[in-house]
Amino acid sequence: MKYLNTIPVNRLFFFVAVLLLTSGLNPVFAQTTINSPYSRFGLGEFSKNRNSYFSGMAGTSLAYRSPFHINTANPASYAFFDTLSFVFEGGVYGNISRLQSDTLSLNSQYASLTGLQFGFPVTRWWKASFGLLPLSSVGYNIKIDVSDPEAGNTRFNYQGNGGLNKFYLGSGFKLGDNFSVGINGHFIFGNIEQTRYISFPDSVFYLNTQITRSTILHDLHADIGFQYFKKIGNGLEAGVGGYYSFASNLSGEKSYLVQSFFGIPGSSTSFRDTIIDRGEGTGTVTLPPETGIGFSLGKKDSWLTTAEIRYKNWEKYSSFGLSDSLDNSIEIRAGAEILPEKTAIANYWKRITYRFGFHYNQTGLKINGSKVDEFGISFGFGFPIPRSLSTINTSLEFGKTGTLEHDLIRNSFFRFTLGVSIYERWFVKRKYY
Repeated sequence: MKYLNTIPVNRLFFFVAVLLLTSGLNPVFAQTTINSPYSRFGLGEFSKNRNSYFSGMAGTSLAYRSPFHINTANPASYAFFDTLSFVFEGGVYGNISRLQSDTLSLNSQYASLTGLQFGFPVTRWWKASFGLLPLSSVGYNIKIDVSDPEAGNTRFNYQGNGGLNKFYLGSGFKLGDNFSVGINGHFIFGNIEQTRYISFPDSVFYLNTQITRSTILHDLHADIGFQYFKKIGNGLEAGVGGYYSFASNLSGEKSYLVQSFFGIPGSSTSFRDTIIDRGEGTGTVTLPPETGIGFSLGKKDSWLTTAEIRYKNWEKYSSFGLSDSLDNSIEIRAGAEILPEKTAIANYWKRITYRFGFHYNQTGLKINGSKVDEFGISFGFGFPIPRSLSTINTSLEFGKTGTLEHDLIRNSFFRFTLGVSIYERWFVKRKYY
């Protein structure tokens, strides 16, 4: 008898996937990965659950558990990792949008990483996960032209970029056969830069002005969750899950850069005066609390339905003592997945998982007296990797944010994700005789 140290194909695939994703992690997370005028408010547009598995079901995940997938939305789900396995998930995310107003339209596209996530057992009753995920994104470029009888055409230009990321470390604990609890600890960090230009394209005698406000944020944050599952007969299992995200005061540093210049903003310029103002110095940004509850019903290795509702108290949001045009938000999600026949070895297509879902989100934005809502439908597929329990997942989502009424902007979007879920037994010595 002897032990043979080899690298299985599945583990080699794991290392290749991690290498490819991490090679682009820093530049992708640092650049602007959104183009939406609505990201001007608050801390930008918050990232939904971009995990390629859950995106196919509209992000529903509060009442979902699996040893093969990492569900950061509810840390109680970590408790159901296998005691001998290691799980890795990562992927890429893309967005194609058409922004429309009453008079103009614009097409845009961007791509980024969905993040990196790792899950593993600590003991039989304690499982853990850690990773790096995007939290919010800011990206907009708005131009407004006003005619002045003396200065001629006056242009106001508003630009923003940046966002927040989070590194998380979470634990899930099994309390009995059906009940589990969990906690995520986050370190939130990032930079948001917002610039205002006032320029006079028709005159060479007026100085243009550029004001750049830079806000650096960082601090700790936490959320907790629970899950309960019960077999109800005929192979069916019902589940309920909930979470609560605590309010946090993020430490911030704010500075202003004011410059006057001749020329065209963003092109050839001749700066005349520069003022750096750090008068506001340090302060806090209050991240409001969030809570949600979800329900699921399914049959193992066959089908699953799930629905949930989430509520975020944006009325408690403030930035350096100031509030924004935000109201409390409510989001409703529902999704399902179908696996025709998991054991159909001779027919690969029957082992593909099919997912779909929809979501409706009252975003919390209220502009010109009108609420900005979002609606979307999604579809997803899970392709099993041969001779393993790992999968390649993809999702497609169609929807819109906002409306053309009340001088608002409608954002019609198409989003897609492509990711990998790698499940590997790392804590077993393989014996060959």
